[in-house]
Amino acid sequence: FSGGSGVFSLRHATAEDVTLGISSASPSAPYSCVQGGAAASCVMTFHDAGFAFTIPDQTAGRDSAAITIAAVRKDLVTEKCVPAFANRSENVDFWSTYLNPATGTMQMTVNGTAIATSSPGTPVPLTFDASGESTIVVNYPDAGAVSLSASFTGTGAEAGLVLTGSDDFVSSPAGLCVEATGTNSDCASGDANCTVFTAAANPFALQVKAVAWETAGEADTDFCTGNPVTPNYQAAGIAISHTKIAPAGGSAGTIGITSFDMAAADNGVHTMSQSVSEVGVFRFTADPPAYVTAGDVIPASTSSNVGRFIPDRFTVSIDPDPPTTADACLTGSFTYLGQPFGYTVAPTITITALSAAGNTTVNYDCGGFWKFSSSPWSINYSYSDSAAPAALSPASATATDASGGDSDCNGSASVILNDSFTYARPSPSSPLAPFASAIDLSIPATAFTDSDGVCFDPGAGCAGIARSAISGANLVHGQGLAANAYGPETATSTDPLILPVSVLSYDGTAWQGNSSDSCTSVNTAKGTETGITVNTPSSPLTMTNGSGAISLYPTADPAPPGGSAEIILDFPSWLEPDLTVEAYFGIYRGNDRIINWQEVVR
Repeated sequence: FSGGSGVFSLRHATAEDVTLGISSASPSAPYSCVQGGAAASCVMTFHDAGFAFTIPDQTAGRDSAAITIAAVRKDLVTEKCVPAFANRSENVDFWSTYLNPATGTMQMTVNGTAIATSSPGTPVPLTFDASGESTIVVNYPDAGAVSLSASFTGTGAEAGLVLTGSDDFVSSPAGLCVEATGTNSDCASGDANCTVFTAAANPFALQVKAVAWETAGEADTDFCTGNPVTPNYQAAGIAISHTKIAPAGGSAGTIGITSFDMAAADNGVHTMSQSVSEVGVFRFTADPPAYVTAGDVIPASTSSNVGRFIPDRFTVSIDPDPPTTADACLTGSFTYLGQPFGYTVAPTITITALSAAGNTTVNYDCGGFWKFSSSPWSINYSYSDSAAPAALSPASATATDASGGDSDCNGSASVILNDSFTYARPSPSSPLAPFASAIDLSIPATAFTDSDGVCFDPGAGCAGIARSAISGANLVHGQGLAANAYGPETATSTDPLILPVSVLSYDGTAWQGNSSDSCTSVNTAKGTETGITVNTPSSPLTMTNGSGAISLYPTADPAPPGGSAEIILDFPSWLEPDLTVEAYFGIYRGNDRIINWQEVVR
């Protein structure tokens, strides 16, 4: 005591009641306890104290806002231990604890210092202000529920004093990186000009990574450019969806995997074997559920353009199958050598694009995704008949798009083989016996292979199609026949001179009248008339059972009576040569049964 009084600081490191008194005095004297100028109990209560701080949920890898930390009475946190910590700097020990998941590999930082993951922690110097408060900045680069603990152990006069405090918070990934990892998967232009990635319905690696924050304003593909992975991120039921970028028409198709779980074994990176059923360019979106608590929302993230997806193969059909040919003269079931004939029903060749799963990819013939060199589709092919005694034409042909085309987005295109055939006709002096057509059709593999190398593949590699011995036409060698005609100059329209015309066919032994021909028409015309004028014959003249007749009669007959007229017969090319015959009026030709006739005058 000095001057009869003294001021003392009392410290006690245990939360309990302590009775104050004077253990010894010289000279001895009685004492009493006064508080606020009034008599009071000498029992002083020491309260438990600790550090109070609240950490809001954080974004992994991003510094928190400044967090206030203060020493407070634990049962009344608004009452701060200002006298003990005002205007002083102290080392406070910090450590983190993994809660969910219960393990981890990444360290939290407090004010930039990496802290331990267990007590006694790592000392971090803090400066407390006049109110006994300081601030900390927390950064946890991983995902999960964690706890931050703080501890202060007194020394010297504060020996035995231990202040602790902790708070739990959730650290969520900044976002998800969604990307296809295969070669040529990126289709920056988002159109049909991109390099081939893979076939529709063919599995490819689609990777989803949970990542930490790197810079402000990141979204979607930004998360794939340098953001570190958060290996502790786990979630069930992350939805996967897709969006068609190109073509503008057609179908979005379906994807193979529509949701997945990010498991502990993934370490924040999940790779799935994804597929998309259609041709085109697509983006893929991962939409995670709320993380740990309903308030921890991680935004959906979308990949860059992935593609180009192409068909896996083509299938080819021919209808009707097998095709058949039809005779030029259907009523007589024959075709002359040199006479054109065609298919009974022109066959349609259809090519259809298929996915790896065998389903039609309707987007293949949408705009630029059609990858055949010709637009519309055209194919080259060839014909032959190696068994025929006469050459077949055409030897090669081209068919151009008839239906489907390259813009209706149904995945297929068709051409119709509207071909007309002929077998070469030799001279009638070298006749050929009748034979049946047996035409071979051959369409090469190149006709069904596009610029990406996708082809018609029935299972053993790229192939064309062929149909052998296409039958239906019956070929005969034919020629036209006509002879001079004779009649009286008194012929009339009701009793005309008849000029016969017929067609012949070679039966393998001899030329015979073709009684099956009721199809051939012969163009007729008058030629030179001598001494008489006759009617103009009707043209064309159609054969009936291989024969026809031209009716002729005089329309003018100046003296002397009678004369002749030329009749020109223009046969079809397959019955040539053309003929010119005479019709004689008023000239007696004699009896055809008499070999020699002579008049005798007496």
